Amino acid sequence: MTPLRAILIGMLSAASVADGKVTFEENVKPIFREHCAGCHNQDDAASDFAADGFDAVVAGGAGGEVVSAGDPDGSRLWRLVTHAEEPAMPPGGDKLPDEQLAVIKAWIEGGLLKNASSKPMTSKKPAIAAVEPGSLGKPTGEPAMPAGLYLEPVVTADTTGPIESLATSPWAPLAAVPWQRQVALYHAESHQLLGIVPYLDGAPHVVRFSRDGSLLLVAGGQEGALGAAAIYDVVSGARIATVGDELDAVLAADISPDNQLVAIGGPKKKVRVYRTGDGSLAYTCEKHTDWITAVAFSADGELLATGDRSAGLRLWQAAAGHERAELRGHSGAVTSLAWRPGLLASTSEDGTLRLWNPEGVQVKTQNAHGGGALSVAFAQDGRLVTAGRDRRVKLWKADGAHEADLATLDDIALAAAFLHGGKRVLASDWSGQVEVLDIEAKKSLTTLAPNPPTLDQRVADAESRLNEWRGKQAAAAPLAEAARAALKAGQAAHAAFESRLADAQRAQSNAQHAADEAAAMVRGRSDAEQKAKASLASAEAQLTKLTAELNTARAAKADNIDALVAAQADADSAMHAAAAALGETQTLRVEADGIAGQAGQRTSEAEKVVAQVESQRAGLPDLAELEANRKTAAKTVKQADRRLEQIGLELKAATAERDRYAAAVDELARHAETTVAGAKQTEGRANELAAKLSEADEAARQAAEKTSDLKEQLERLRDQLKAHRQTQSQTAAVLAELQAEADAQQEQLQAAQRQAQIAEALLSDLKATNAWRAERAASEQTATQ
Repeated sequence: MTPLRAILIGMLSAASVADGKVTFEENVKPIFREHCAGCHNQDDAASDFAADGFDAVVAGGAGGEVVSAGDPDGSRLWRLVTHAEEPAMPPGGDKLPDEQLAVIKAWIEGGLLKNASSKPMTSKKPAIAAVEPGSLGKPTGEPAMPAGLYLEPVVTADTTGPIESLATSPWAPLAAVPWQRQVALYHAESHQLLGIVPYLDGAPHVVRFSRDGSLLLVAGGQEGALGAAAIYDVVSGARIATVGDELDAVLAADISPDNQLVAIGGPKKKVRVYRTGDGSLAYTCEKHTDWITAVAFSADGELLATGDRSAGLRLWQAAAGHERAELRGHSGAVTSLAWRPGLLASTSEDGTLRLWNPEGVQVKTQNAHGGGALSVAFAQDGRLVTAGRDRRVKLWKADGAHEADLATLDDIALAAAFLHGGKRVLASDWSGQVEVLDIEAKKSLTTLAPNPPTLDQRVADAESRLNEWRGKQAAAAPLAEAARAALKAGQAAHAAFESRLADAQRAQSNAQHAADEAAAMVRGRSDAEQKAKASLASAEAQLTKLTAELNTARAAKADNIDALVAAQADADSAMHAAAAALGETQTLRVEADGIAGQAGQRTSEAEKVVAQVESQRAGLPDLAELEANRKTAAKTVKQADRRLEQIGLELKAATAERDRYAAAVDELARHAETTVAGAKQTEGRANELAAKLSEADEAARQAAEKTSDLKEQLERLRDQLKAHRQTQSQTAAVLAELQAEADAQQEQLQAAQRQAQIAEALLSDLKATNAWRAERAASEQTATQ
């Protein structure tokens, strides 16, 4: 640093302190150089944090930003140097002197001024807005549902592994299913894939929706390497915050009802609670002696329950982390925790489900699952659902009494949760099967894929199914036409049969009518014959009588012999007439018998014809069967038409989504290139200003040399010294102006660099996904050769 520049900085620093301004360059940097820069410098940045430069301090370290403008308590650096948080800084020594702490605090409160000409930074607004922690958390507007999320999975595979966590929105038909480096979001009623949320930190072990359903918490990482919890906006799928920087995967996590705190835990035996606004650590719970396996905020946000692998279960005051109670009862690892207003539920590897009040008193115990109970969740009406190693998913009443076994899964049941509305349950097992269970029917309705196919696979599948159904449609159309023709032919055969049958029945009727008439004629002739016989018999009797009377009269020589002879003659004549009539009627009866015989024969023949025609009925096609065949064929054609239309829409949607995703990748690449180019341009401008600043430094140096010469001649050249001091002041003003312009350009450069880094990170994620799939495909191809 040149003498004049040192003088100018001293003058400006003094003026800044006099004006009440505390700046990094004049006031804070010397403190950091004395106490911090030994370990935290840009050449040797412990925890990726350097304290020897303004930009480095503002940028923060591996755990994120360490200073928050206007908020000392929200600044991790302040909490470290005041020993309010571990690890205390400087390490292994006392706190900094109070006057130095006052300077650091004043600098943070004043807006993190770089120098006297800098403008105060404004405090960053929390990425997550606070909400009122009501007991149910109902959102004020429409419940959040994904809109426009990409459907391209980060990874995909033919098989899946254990799905150890599930999440369902309390206010919308939405389910979250985690798998490797991603979380799939499904519509809980239509079972349609709504989007893929990438979690590139590693395997997501925990998924949770916020109480108002607007946020999705995803926690996990890589075993033995790193762990973090990410918070996503449900509507956009954007990752809006990340908390935690663990050295092992996060195994348990939850977000507070007001969305302001996130608690995480894992193999390090500590529960860390972070602020979502700035990612800073709020407090640490350190009483557990084994891995943290479960954490859960109470419904009112007042308490935090935590469980560990050695049956430890504790309650903490959620705002500051003060321990409230130790809950004793479990004899195995605590596997899951869930709250409803006024009640905590816990499950354990000891197989029990236990209910506790907020004071930590146990109020109910159930032997829930043989071998171990692994999951518990509440419905809004207070019912519970559990899952366990016995492969069963069980439903419990609000008072903790067993209500029903909903299902037995194919493998160990790992997780279960009520879907929106409380009529269905989402459950997962060790094999990776995720099932939607109907509570009333106690059966599985469908499955949700943790690893949905890629967009290319979906397009190819849709095209394959489209071709398949086109073949089915092509095959069904002639079958339907044949069925229609067969029905028409059958109807014609039936019509011809009915016509022949009607003709035969008419002939039979006519023959029967003729037979009836012949029979009537026979009966009439028979009656006439009987009458004729009666008349003949009467005539014969009359003749016999008259003959006897005549013989008597002749013997008596009576006077009436002539009359008797005449009467006898009349009787004889009547007898002959009756005999003739009888002969005639007998002749007619014989003729009638012949006619009746012929009529009977014709009737018999007609009956045979009717019987023969009727016998053909059995050989006719079954019209009901033909009609059923026609309807079936028509239904098949209609179904094929509908499926073709549906698959066509699916293909169109999948193709459009694939094109949208590809366009986004291209646009992201172009944006990254443009941003990087802008950053380089800004950097070039900054370099120009730096050159000008160097020239100004040189001018200041020359002025300082002149000032030094003039000081030696002070007694003799006061007037000249005053003139030179005027020059010095002007030089300082030019220097300050150039410095301010350089600072502004530096801020623009930093903003451009941040945008470039964001764009490059997004592009890197997309490229990494594609590269992973390509590498996997290549390895699979190699394995099959």
